[in-house]
Amino acid sequence: MLQEVSQRPPAVAAAAEFLAGGGEMGRRMREKDWSRHPLGVPDQWPAPLQAALRILLASRQPLAVWWGADCALFFNDACQSLAGGDPATALGAPVPQAWLDSARLSSAATEGGEVHYALASNPIPGEHGSLGGVLCAFVDVSRVETLTRLHDLALRLGGMDSLKPSLQAILDTAVEGQGADFGLVWLLDKGSGALVVGASRNFDEQALQYFSRVIPGPAGGAAGNAFAQRRRWVIEDVDQDPGFEPFRSGAHAAGFRSIHSTPIVTRSGQLLGVISVHFRRKPRPTDLDTQIADVCARHAADALEAFEAKEALRRSEHVYRAIGESIDYGVWVCDAQGRNTYASDSFLRVVGLTQEQCAGFGWGEALHPDDRERTLAEWQRCVAEGGYWDVEFRIRGADGRSHSVLSRGVPVRDEAGEVVAWAGINLDIDRLKRVEHELRLLDRRKDEFLATLAHELRNPLAPLRNGLEVLRLSGIDSPTSDKARGMMERQLAQMVRLVDDLLDVSRVSRGRIDLRRENIELAAVLRNAIETSAPAIAERGHELVTELAAGVTVHADFTRLSQVFWNLLNNAAKYTEPGGRIEVVVRKMADEVEVAVRDNGIGIPRDMQHRVFDIFTQVDRALEKSQGGLGIGLSIAKRLVEMHGGSIRVASSGHGQGTEFAVRLPAQISAGARRRILVADDDPDSADTLALLLQTTGYDVRVAHGGQAAIDTAAEFRPEVVLLDITMPHVNGYDACRGIRALPSCQGAYIVALTGWAQDKDRRRADAAGFDRHLVKPVEPDALQRLIREMPAKEAHAPAA
Repeated sequence: MLQEVSQRPPAVAAAAEFLAGGGEMGRRMREKDWSRHPLGVPDQWPAPLQAALRILLASRQPLAVWWGADCALFFNDACQSLAGGDPATALGAPVPQAWLDSARLSSAATEGGEVHYALASNPIPGEHGSLGGVLCAFVDVSRVETLTRLHDLALRLGGMDSLKPSLQAILDTAVEGQGADFGLVWLLDKGSGALVVGASRNFDEQALQYFSRVIPGPAGGAAGNAFAQRRRWVIEDVDQDPGFEPFRSGAHAAGFRSIHSTPIVTRSGQLLGVISVHFRRKPRPTDLDTQIADVCARHAADALEAFEAKEALRRSEHVYRAIGESIDYGVWVCDAQGRNTYASDSFLRVVGLTQEQCAGFGWGEALHPDDRERTLAEWQRCVAEGGYWDVEFRIRGADGRSHSVLSRGVPVRDEAGEVVAWAGINLDIDRLKRVEHELRLLDRRKDEFLATLAHELRNPLAPLRNGLEVLRLSGIDSPTSDKARGMMERQLAQMVRLVDDLLDVSRVSRGRIDLRRENIELAAVLRNAIETSAPAIAERGHELVTELAAGVTVHADFTRLSQVFWNLLNNAAKYTEPGGRIEVVVRKMADEVEVAVRDNGIGIPRDMQHRVFDIFTQVDRALEKSQGGLGIGLSIAKRLVEMHGGSIRVASSGHGQGTEFAVRLPAQISAGARRRILVADDDPDSADTLALLLQTTGYDVRVAHGGQAAIDTAAEFRPEVVLLDITMPHVNGYDACRGIRALPSCQGAYIVALTGWAQDKDRRRADAAGFDRHLVKPVEPDALQRLIREMPAKEAHAPAA
């Protein structure tokens, strides 16, 4: 290359540097011999001209420069067709006269036809402040007109809510914008898989018959191929294209020779149809034509998707209304302020109101007078707090009767967590209330019967016991009399126990038992129960093995909890063959204790295990009769355990495999094992009540009423668990979490967000701030206790002395 440059004339070599690149016209400028031109060799050209030519050669738009008094012409490749004649001759020659009139439109022939340009000129200053030349830009007027047309289409489509007019407007723009003569929009018929006409331009009814259905594929013409291949398809001559043979007669009847088809594809990639424009005679489409086609196809896809979405919404509304009507009193919707905006027809029919009468707070007129004030007040409170609506009330029906309703609803929130509406259902609970009333009546009668029966049975028991004591004191001693008296005393004791059980089940079921709870040693409770059941265990020769953990305190009624374990031990003794084994094992947990009573007795069939705690249930009636009992002891035990805040379960592998009853109770294992918990909330009531709950179950709890206070308390207290509210002033929960995490002594703490914000983005924000868990208020106490209990141990730091 260097050798080639050195062999050129000096003027050419000098011009090569600032005329580098620029395509064909850049090469012509470098190779032209400028030594005889009025401008002289390029390296002597004025600096403004050199700068203008650099811009000209680097541009892809049609640009030209004319310079000096002679208006010497320079132009780039994009402007060659506008220069006229031979580009080599025109380069450096005076500007054509037509260009000197900047108001006149110029034109140039292209492969697709004639393109119109408007000439825009800008002065180029010379070296000494005088006018050196002019920089000319050629603006494609046809492209501007097309952009205007496409803009107008977008505006028109925005005001249309029907599919057919939208497709027609899109097709008209595609035809006019590309200078076509005819046009069709083909839509996919999902049932048959064929393309059918959705809109047409300039086709009469007879010509349209040829194109009523097109099957996608090689024999489907331009539309069928464009759809099958998912790309643009052009047929330049319908008489020469073999794939168009089935539609050739239709083309002749309509009068077109070439076709340009573009598939209609949604933004998600779903193929919906094809837009075709037809020409009486035109070669392949220009770049502008393809751009117009693509924009129109995009508009068509959006219009079809919007129509389908609207249809889907309409169908879903029908389904929604049908579901609402299938519910007793239907569904309802209110705005953010709690004003009703919709109520199901099923509800309106019952209360005899119209939709307009029910709107706002008009539904309150349907409430029973005795329930109206309370119900409306509770609804206003629910709306103000943004909570869940779950209220029973009565309504006055159009039939004059009163109907019981259970109304339930939830707030609908936007992405920011703000309530924008309320939605809910109304359930007819008339039958449920009647059944509930009848059950309560039966239950009360049952309790009254059991109490009366127990009372009446006690009357003959008293003289029987007195009579046995008289016999003992009379001094009548003989083996026979002693045996008879012992038998009667045992049977009398059994009879007294059965009467006591009857009274207990009656009192427990009616909630008439008041627990006298205090902090007591669990081991003492178990020893008392073992002592009480010892005669029954000894009588059958069972081996009793115990593992009673020391240092476990429960908040319980000593007598009633002893009754639970005595009942379980008595059951184990009763249902284990003589010489069996009974175990009482205590298992310690974080803030609970489990007491297991195991035996190797007859076991419980799997199909009976879910019923053993039902009243009057007996697993083996023959054995039960031989040992005595009504089958109510386990039912009483279960209820008493639950009254203590605990639970009881049964496990057995089946007949002959023994049984285990496990009672789990809240407990304080020892002061040294208590977890340190920090509660932070700017609402004192919320923070203090939560702290009291946790302290009651044995935790060491501190309270902070703000974010900064939480950080300061954590630095001194070194908590193992931190429960942080999020929406605190000054220092919010996220910042407080970060501050606590930064403390060396608290890096191993579990930090839990307690918040009313429940969106996915809120959980992600909590994770990013360093929270271990994210709980939504209000938190169930059992769930919170379980969360703390099940947290695996992390590195903990002892509090400072």
